[in-house]
Amino acid sequence: MSLWPVSTSSCDLQHLFNSAVKMKIVVFLLVVLKLCSCCQPVSESDCPTGLYCDCGRAKNLSDTVVCCNINTPYKYNQGLACGGVEKPSIKHLHFFNYTLDNFNASSSKWRHLETLSVTGSQFKNIVGQFQGNLKCINFSSNSLLSIYSDSFTNLPGLLTLDLSNNNLTQLPNFPSIKNKNFTLDISRNIQLPCQNLQDNILTMEPFTNLHLEHENETACTASPKKLGWFNSTFLMPWSQMVTRRIVSAEKDCPSGPKYQCSCRLLGSDYTMSEKGITYAYTVQVDCAGRQLTELPKTLPPNTIDLNVSNNSISSLERLVNDSSYSNLKDFFADNNKIDNIKCLEGSNFLYEFRSFNLSGNKIKSIPTYLFSNVFDDRWDSRHVTLGGNPINCDCNTAQSLKGWLLSKREYIIDYADVYCDKEELGRVIYLDMNKVCIYHKDWTDYIYYIIAGEILLLILLISKVSYDYWVFKTSGYLPWPASKMPKLPCDWFFES
Repeated sequence: MSLWPVSTSSCDLQHLFNSAVKMKIVVFLLVVLKLCSCCQPVSESDCPTGLYCDCGRAKNLSDTVVCCNINTPYKYNQGLACGGVEKPSIKHLHFFNYTLDNFNASSSKWRHLETLSVTGSQFKNIVGQFQGNLKCINFSSNSLLSIYSDSFTNLPGLLTLDLSNNNLTQLPNFPSIKNKNFTLDISRNIQLPCQNLQDNILTMEPFTNLHLEHENETACTASPKKLGWFNSTFLMPWSQMVTRRIVSAEKDCPSGPKYQCSCRLLGSDYTMSEKGITYAYTVQVDCAGRQLTELPKTLPPNTIDLNVSNNSISSLERLVNDSSYSNLKDFFADNNKIDNIKCLEGSNFLYEFRSFNLSGNKIKSIPTYLFSNVFDDRWDSRHVTLGGNPINCDCNTAQSLKGWLLSKREYIIDYADVYCDKEELGRVIYLDMNKVCIYHKDWTDYIYYIIAGEILLLILLISKVSYDYWVFKTSGYLPWPASKMPKLPCDWFFES
């Protein structure tokens, strides 16, 4: 059956179409008004004027109570009682100039409310967990310092949360937004670290259900960067954070026929250049225990943390030659089959790393010259692990590596766990030079003695011949020893 009569004119069709559009607009406005009503605005002009109760009904709003100038526990309890806050008919509660240190979220007085607002006040902490049907919560402009991490997690109906213009350093956890739109305002909290926003907001799914108020006034503190003897921090705009979130690390995460690494966004970082400050999200890649035989062929952009421990990797060449490894600062390769690190000579990684873990590999020799000047930068904290490698201990090890490990023990955190490959030699730092340094005898001194002896024998021989010659010339005969010796051809010369 047709929805429209056959005889309907074009004007009638246009009229019906316009009516349908108007009906949709009315329905939409009703929905919007219904959502907005949960955060019904009131002002300090609605504060009660009586002397005996600091809470009272708002003007022309029978379901709304306004409490003002609550500065003692007595005023708090007495005002809520005389204001009738616990009556089921009261749906909206507003505080102005609330100056107690803490606000108790777990109070049963809020469970029937739809709106709770505490603004223009001076209090430090929200403690406890909200329960009930709250749809709108406003804690803006209070100099608020901290909120219990799960204060809002048990509010499935929460649609709007305003935490703007405070001094928060950590955001609380938020309720699920899977089946609803959620409006959040965290603007003008300039001490919020970007890592906290990453963990608590950018991970919310579906992200399209989140609406952030005052985006242009929302920023976070980027991770501190050490510049010489001082630390420097910068504010990262919210727009930059959202841009980084769109580029998901997972799509570039290393994978292969038999393995799939896991990747996650770590936080924000920045670089300074002539063009200004460039923000970027850093990535952590976890390939530990994935049966890898080589380093991943490529890493997501801005990867600074790579864990390939407990695999069968034997070469670190890609760490030097692959541009996707250029930002790497933390490298964990414990318990692999790496037997040589000489390929790292002159690499940028050796001067940029923070953590370099190579314990439990097959390294037999540690070329200390690779780390020349690496640990000279006292502003950066660097750590290396080398324990559990079968070090070939010889005289050079005792003379060089032993001293190097001891001198760099601030950085080689497992220096005491570096053992020789021969069990009887024990730890390298206790290596006995007498056991590994075998000196060959120097025969130079004996040669001098032999030469001296030969010279002495020659002198004696000349002396004996001279004596025999003198005796022969004076007495005409040779001495007894000489006369008994067999004649030599040269003797005929003397007899003639």
